This record gives sequence, C-alpha cells and structure tokens, in this order.
Amino acid sequence: MIPRAPTLWAHRAGKDKIVYGLPGDDGTMRFRFPLRDPNYKKLVATPGLSATIVVDCASSHILSVRFHGRRT
Repeated sequence: MIPRAPTLWAHRAGKDKIVYGLPGDDGTMRFRFPLRDPNYKKLVATPGLSATIVVDCASSHILSVRFHGRRT
C-alpha cells in the first residue's frame, strides 16, 4: 500500500486552514477558493505576496504552505 500524503492546508497571518491544496500536473500546488471567499480577496490584495513551503525531504511530501505579504 502506498502511503498517502497528508492534506496540505494554506495559512495566512492570523488564520489557519483557509483552503487545501492539490498537486498540479506541472509540479505546482493548486489552491481552489470558493467563489467570493474573503481569504482569497485578502491574499490577492496583499502587496508583495509570497509563500513559505515546508517539505519533508524523506517522504517528498509538502507539509505546509504559509502566505506572506510585504509590509507597506
């Protein structure tokens, strides 16, 4: 039996588990937000948006993604 990767949740400052991610065909992570989700609006309105990704090198699983914005 192949071990299953843990569910990957995206976080932002002050808010955990805003949306889960799925692997994309091109090696990316895809996050699908519900229509009009206020978390999505806050992320895309954040200047200098970036992300920190934590990977378990032994299993090659992505463990978490945390979005950050540059302070203006």
